[in-house]
Amino acid sequence: MMPRVYRKMKQWWNHRTWTSRFLLGSTGIYALLLLLVTASDFNRIYTANASKLAQQFAERFGESGQVGYAVMKNQQEDFFLQLTLTNHTQIEAARAQARQAGQKNVAVNKATVTIDPWSYALFPTLFVLSLALGFPASWQRKLWSVPVIALLFHLYLVGRIKLDVWYFFGQKSYLEVNQWEGAAKEVLGWGHSVLFSTTFNLLLGLALVLLVLMQKQDWRRLVKREKTPESQN
Repeated sequence: MMPRVYRKMKQWWNHRTWTSRFLLGSTGIYALLLLLVTASDFNRIYTANASKLAQQFAERFGESGQVGYAVMKNQQEDFFLQLTLTNHTQIEAARAQARQAGQKNVAVNKATVTIDPWSYALFPTLFVLSLALGFPASWQRKLWSVPVIALLFHLYLVGRIKLDVWYFFGQKSYLEVNQWEGAAKEVLGWGHSVLFSTTFNLLLGLALVLLVLMQKQDWRRLVKREKTPESQN
């Protein structure tokens, strides 16, 4: 009974168009990845690793800006990343003044920003991986392309956090780290709004997958809505 059902399903799948196989395959893989993430402790582990990575690549900004990253948990038991923005020069000056005054407590300027790792990075990453793994191509092609896509998207996320933190410093002028004005500040704000958009990140992920994986015959199948035989996958 099972072999017969399997053959029927395989036959049905092999007669789908290129587009339908891409959509159905990606959706199924995304559902599986989502199930694995929600049923495990992956969110906490991902947030903790993201905090360590950000500490390495996005800790110092300009001559005096510095950022601390901490994994926190809200009342709904959801993990999030808390960023603490400070000015190193201001801290050293405040400490010197406190020592001269014989004080032990030091008051310094700081700002905190919270980031939801799910919407910021994890959801777009799962989406990109689902598209790459569900792409109608041979596993030989995916064997090198999926790691490349994952690496490129990861590098994008690292660059994105650096730009976003620089924007956050610009919003906290009392920290005296990012003092851009005029057109430069407007461009930075526009860039932050675009990169913070979930829609933009999903479209960027789709474009990245198509750029790396799509070949000439894939474009032909997409445009002409050709079926993709199993022998060609």
